[in-house]
Amino acid sequence: MALKLVESRPATEDEKRRAQDVAVDGQWLSQHSAEIWEKYKGKYIAVVEQTLFIGDTWEEVISKAKEKCPEREPLVRHIPYKRRIWVL
Repeated sequence: MALKLVESRPATEDEKRRAQDVAVDGQWLSQHSAEIWEKYKGKYIAVVEQTLFIGDTWEEVISKAKEKCPEREPLVRHIPYKRRIWVL
């Protein structure tokens, strides 16, 4: 197996800000996951600036989130009908 060389460098201020934005949205999603799970089974969700967008497809939620905040990458998840628990 061939190895790939990966460049390592300090993050730019913009990259740090984007990582912080995603972390804040991820924390918000974690805090509201129980209610989201119950209400939106089978749907796609996107979170941007701690705002929830719901749709039937990935493209739909991305479009809704980008309408509100075009410069941000939304956090997108699919909420399955049944919860799966993985034991490792």
